[in-house]
Amino acid sequence: MSLDDYAHCPAVLRVREVEVDGRILITTLLDPKAVTPRELDALYALRWNIEVDWRTIKVTMAMDVLRCRSPEMIEKEIAVHLLAYNLVRWTMASAAWLGDVLPRCLSFTSAKRAFWHLMSNFDIAAVSVCPSCSPRCWRPSPT
Repeated sequence: MSLDDYAHCPAVLRVREVEVDGRILITTLLDPKAVTPRELDALYALRWNIEVDWRTIKVTMAMDVLRCRSPEMIEKEIAVHLLAYNLVRWTMASAAWLGDVLPRCLSFTSAKRAFWHLMSNFDIAAVSVCPSCSPRCWRPSPT
């Protein structure tokens, strides 16, 4: 935070404290009629998932340290990490749907390992486009 940003912060910060299921939640959403304690609890759960996702992206996807030097390459590095993250999450969502479980019940690290193992054993030369079908139809090449 810059000194200018800090100078624009309020001198006093008003907060609201609520208890939900034995947990104390602190919020700047002051009006109890606008947001109930149960709604705050639901928002907290969403926020928790977001924090876990960021940790997963940074640690599990080895993005805790950006290795590129130029701003343009850093943008590309971040984009590639997010693409890989979304590919694993898509795979998890597909597997969860097939297994009739919630995707959050699956381990991201295990899914990432399985995905990378599958992709490392995938031989693109053994796949061809079916000539009688659309270009989106893939089948194994005859060997």
